[in-house]
Amino acid sequence: MNAITTTCPECGAQWDDMTCADYFQELLALDHRDVHPFGRFHGLNVACYLLQHPSEIPEGQQDQIGSLWQMLTVYLSGGIEAVNDLERLQDAGGVPSFDAPVAGSRGAVRFSSDAPIPVPERSRAPSITIGDVAATDPNDPSRGLFPIAGYEDRMHLWVLSIAAERGLGAAA
Repeated sequence: MNAITTTCPECGAQWDDMTCADYFQELLALDHRDVHPFGRFHGLNVACYLLQHPSEIPEGQQDQIGSLWQMLTVYLSGGIEAVNDLERLQDAGGVPSFDAPVAGSRGAVRFSSDAPIPVPERSRAPSITIGDVAATDPNDPSRGLFPIAGYEDRMHLWVLSIAAERGLGAAA
């Protein structure tokens, strides 16, 4: 019996046996087990997924989309360590806004709390989705979803794709 392929209405990923939500649950399981490198990408994973699937943002929390966008822009300006710094600050009491690195700061990200975070509207379809990040290892498909080899590169491409969807940079 052939699987029926459908398309995600939010990100356009092709579904066979698993939906985007299924992939996301698999990724969260890896995040929460804190297996390297997945645990340190947790906040970025959540941000990428919810920016491409805004219908899954919990009722009453739609105002948090600025914080999700902030994770992506912080990653683009300072890498995953800057995202982890931001998460620690958020856990300590919230950081509603940020300033981009100043010239000569060598990538340091300064955080402030004086303005809401503007989130550009999506202007193009995604080129990378969670299904692409979940890709099985072609050298060993029995190892399952989200192979460690190439994971950080796939995450980087996912972030670039979401930035391009919203008019920042070229498509991944």
